[in-house]
Amino acid sequence: MGWLLRPWVGSLYVSYEILGVRAIPRAPAVPVIYVLWHEVLMLPATRHARVAMPIISRSFDGEVAFRLVRSLRGHAIRGSTDHHGKYRGGWSVLCEILERGKNASIAVVLDGPVGPSRRASRGAVVLAARTGMPVVPVGIGYSACRHVGHPDRRMALPFPFCRAVVVIGKPLCPAGEDLRSDLHRLQVAMDETQARAESLARR
Repeated sequence: MGWLLRPWVGSLYVSYEILGVRAIPRAPAVPVIYVLWHEVLMLPATRHARVAMPIISRSFDGEVAFRLVRSLRGHAIRGSTDHHGKYRGGWSVLCEILERGKNASIAVVLDGPVGPSRRASRGAVVLAARTGMPVVPVGIGYSACRHVGHPDRRMALPFPFCRAVVVIGKPLCPAGEDLRSDLHRLQVAMDETQARAESLARR
């Protein structure tokens, strides 16, 4: 699949606005947890597979994404947030990050793998509190795209040669003392970052 997506994504005119940590397209000096929405995963998975290790679910969609990252010579961690008492690999994700010594940035899809779309789950907040890694919100907007798939797992497919804007928000440092408050702050930051990316892309 990489052979198809690389020229497609490579045709985009990509620009960056960095509001906080110096990050993409260069790796930050301190490992961070990048967070983004599922629908805009295509661009970072194709262009920045080596900047941060994505945490990819064990679902069918996750297997497709995992093979894509591997085809682009990137590395990934399999697992996702546990939901409704069902184990989805959340504990193994935390263990693997701790074993790696937090020496590599990771990327987390906040609303995957079950949705709802653009609703932050607690996984990134828990990881940040346990590891001490800051959370960096990422918003991605396209000047022209088409959404496909289920409303809670939709993907934005940018038109070739359109403009793409990546906004890197200011890092957050959840302490884990008030999960609901941390999650609300993250949701607000993600909404603002994504809205800014989409607004800049449409100009």
